[in-house]
Amino acid sequence: MQIEKLEDNKIQVILTTADLTSMNIDINSLSGESVELNAFLFHIMERIKEETGFNPYGGQVLMEAMPMGDEGITILVSKVHSHCGRITRTQFKKLRSVRAKTSGEADEIDPSARSEVFYIETFDDVCSALMRISLKTLALSALYRMESMYGFLAVKNASTARDVELLSEFSYRQSYYPLQEVYIREHGELIASGKRLVSMAKGVRELYGEK
Repeated sequence: MQIEKLEDNKIQVILTTADLTSMNIDINSLSGESVELNAFLFHIMERIKEETGFNPYGGQVLMEAMPMGDEGITILVSKVHSHCGRITRTQFKKLRSVRAKTSGEADEIDPSARSEVFYIETFDDVCSALMRISLKTLALSALYRMESMYGFLAVKNASTARDVELLSEFSYRQSYYPLQEVYIREHGELIASGKRLVSMAKGVRELYGEK
């Protein structure tokens, strides 16, 4: 684990896949409702305090996790507000029951309908996928524009499983990590999702003469 103090109120923590394995952390279990995530975040805050002197308990703290592909994750810890005086024992105990929460659209993610992430390099490949994937699956999907690629989020269930498997033909990388989904939703530019993605697919099919 690499901990670096970027600013007075900002810390960067880098955890490799080996670090996560040694800590017995399974990325797939790190949902906002999991006990494992709460314990993991508390452990990170304790390490930060021990190694840098940064006190994450003195106010509102924002923790942002960013995936590094299959190499691990980077966590940015920022203190948003600071309280005056020392934290009380009662306040400290309350921190042990902290629940992770993402901001914005990610708050509405249903854990039982978690999306699988596909990275697509070109818009031509995106169009090819839109022509092959059923409209029913697209209604449960979302397309995002990243810096140099596209992120395609597709919910996998009994009725969409075949289409989700088909998406791998058009993507150059696939991820099952929940943090990847959250990262794309927070940092990507939403192009279309749900009904709008269905409408986009219909337009592409008409353009290419497909039904």
